[in-house]
Amino acid sequence: GFAWTITIDAGSTDGVKLDQNVVNGQGLVGRVIRVGPATSVVALLVDATATVGARIENSGEVGFLNGTGDPRVLELQLLDPFAPAQVGDRLVSFGVRGGAYVPGIPLGTITEVAGTPGQLTRVAKVVPFVDVTTLDLVGVITQAPRTDPRDAVLPPKPTTSPTPAPSGSGTPLPSATPSPGSS
Repeated sequence: GFAWTITIDAGSTDGVKLDQNVVNGQGLVGRVIRVGPATSVVALLVDATATVGARIENSGEVGFLNGTGDPRVLELQLLDPFAPAQVGDRLVSFGVRGGAYVPGIPLGTITEVAGTPGQLTRVAKVVPFVDVTTLDLVGVITQAPRTDPRDAVLPPKPTTSPTPAPSGSGTPLPSATPSPGSS
């Protein structure tokens, strides 16, 4: 029933169990759905059947992040129709005791919000941090953290650099003319 899966070279002899989270250096890859002695199958976060509780950085607003079957986009359905959500907000997993996902794993960035505050449902498009089409090295989380790391595992926000002035505006740049005899 899963369209987006990977097989990893770690299994029950390595301590891997069902529903453990799989991550890479960017964030959540998925969760273990089948375990053999030496290999395990992981359902990727982008699979259309995948759903993870998500929390918006800083505001703490929660919702459900759903795979779409498209590796470039996920959908966030906010629980509170009045919750503030805007383009650029980043998400981490919202784990609950006994749930399939541990808290604080980076998930992605909101790229679009559909609906206005107060509508029955508001859905946001999210680009995942992990590019599942180029996976290489992954790790399995074998034990949940003792405390919720909240936003601590998110990478630093990208800084914006000043945009250069368009050509033809402002002060002209000095020009150099080669002098005779120089090469």
